[in-house]
Amino acid sequence: MRCIVDRMAPVVLCRPTILYPIAGILYFMAYCITLTTSHLYAQTFPIVEIAHRHFINEPSIAINPSNPANIIVGTNLNHVFISFDTGHTWQGMRMHADPYKVYGDPVVVYDTAGHAYFFSLCDGEHWLDRLLCQKSNDGGRSWPQISHIGYAPPTDQDKEWAAYDPIRNALYLLWTRFDDYGSSDPRDSSYILFSKSLDGGQTWTQPIRINRIAGDCIDGDSTVEGAVPAVGPNGELYTAWAGPQGIVFDRSFDGGDSWLEHDIFVDSMPGGWEYDIPGLYRCGGLPSTLCDVSDGPYRGRIYIIWADQRHGPNNTDLWLRYSDDHGNTWSPRIRINTAGNHRHQFLPAATIDPTTGYLWIVYYDRDKAQSHQDIATWVHLAYSTDGGQSFHHMPLTDKPFYPNPKVFFGDYIGIAAYNQIVRAVWTHMDDDGKSRILIALIDGQTFTDNKNKKP
Repeated sequence: MRCIVDRMAPVVLCRPTILYPIAGILYFMAYCITLTTSHLYAQTFPIVEIAHRHFINEPSIAINPSNPANIIVGTNLNHVFISFDTGHTWQGMRMHADPYKVYGDPVVVYDTAGHAYFFSLCDGEHWLDRLLCQKSNDGGRSWPQISHIGYAPPTDQDKEWAAYDPIRNALYLLWTRFDDYGSSDPRDSSYILFSKSLDGGQTWTQPIRINRIAGDCIDGDSTVEGAVPAVGPNGELYTAWAGPQGIVFDRSFDGGDSWLEHDIFVDSMPGGWEYDIPGLYRCGGLPSTLCDVSDGPYRGRIYIIWADQRHGPNNTDLWLRYSDDHGNTWSPRIRINTAGNHRHQFLPAATIDPTTGYLWIVYYDRDKAQSHQDIATWVHLAYSTDGGQSFHHMPLTDKPFYPNPKVFFGDYIGIAAYNQIVRAVWTHMDDDGKSRILIALIDGQTFTDNKNKKP
């Protein structure tokens, strides 16, 4: 979804290069020490502050598979932060793409050679006229290569997501194209588009439309959005999105050259993907698609994870369905958050550790809120070692924060995992409207030694 910063408040992001040294870490180590003993998990790993300023949100995170100590985080509108010690210390920089303007919805990925990619929206010849891809060959210290995708005036390009296919050495990009963003004219539609690069992001194929049923251009329940590419063990390409049909699924077995003739229905998503959460400017439950590429027992399993309000506007829940036959059929719906919880759980971000197959999910939780309208917000983690059939839960924060509905909070948070290095990153909002990007440094081995233990 479009980033609404400069149109909501004057703004922000004023320092071109910022270092985040040991002082920030000491601050949060002190924070962790003050946590109460009621949640032992919250004391077993550090929480580090990456950044603190007005209008910083939507963190996307990736771990370098060729050097797991190297982690990158991209944030709105145009910043990237890098670490070379698994997230204990950070340095940041502003992303430039002259003559274009980097304009939010950051997405970061690595390829297997350790090259980093930063994708974003663009304010170019006209607002949201294309998507940008920037590449780093040195772990995120510099970004000399810039390419653009999807330029087709006067249409608008929005809500992109990317993935890397090691089988074909290909980058895949999916996004929503609007005939005219925000238009209520029934003649204007939204579509899911696909493009790929076979030369490390230097050039991109002509975009093709993959959805069969178009959406509207209002950026709401009847708009098609949320297409996240997921690559299978043999280079299969999967994705799902939300729109007027609910959640639907599509796939390609030839690197995105051809797709299904008819999209596969997954879930009706009652209440739609756009809904209200008290204290937030806006919120949505767009799906995330993942695939297990590990050598574990669930290799090849596809997961779709989302949030909706099927139980009413005062009760947002997190859900999962999985498929073991390339998406032809889907499991019954599985609730991720704990049963009996009648408050809001929202903005889930999910990842699969490619070395173990374990599923990790970070999300915001209001289980301890005093009422449905109480905006006190905590951050929680759920993980599954049995292919998403059951979940263990633990709090990442022991103290709530209180978002400001007048300040854009962001549409997503992030999580990444590699060889039991698990890093969950989220937006925390202060009382003065400033935001903090926080990251939990989780040793997955601590929580998953006993794989067969039931929640």
